[in-house]
Amino acid sequence: MKKLLVVLGIICVAVVIFIIGINRINHQLDQLKDIELAQIQPSSYPDGAYEGFYQAFPITVRVRVTIAEGVITSIEILEHQNGKGEAAEPIVDQVIAAQSLEVDTIAGATYSSMVILLAISDALSD
Repeated sequence: MKKLLVVLGIICVAVVIFIIGINRINHQLDQLKDIELAQIQPSSYPDGAYEGFYQAFPITVRVRVTIAEGVITSIEILEHQNGKGEAAEPIVDQVIAAQSLEVDTIAGATYSSMVILLAISDALSD
């Protein structure tokens, strides 16, 4: 009987730790919605490729932004680990079309969308 109580106690502690961990991750991801993205001015950058990175566990994104003649011509996602969300890669097409980070996030992939936008912002930060 003592062994059963010890095992149940260990299981209860593990479950509580797991729940606390999940809540912390969700809180961190929810904070992504409050981050204001920097204004980018592609015309102010010399032609070239710029790499950026952003991570908000469990999402990691590394991008390469190519600028030619003052215009973003391509955004390549070099790495996208999206943990618990849907992939949001189509957002790069919106950024290229708008030449801005002021685009709508992808429905069902809000967190991944924000991390991609933050990685692009990092690539083009001064």
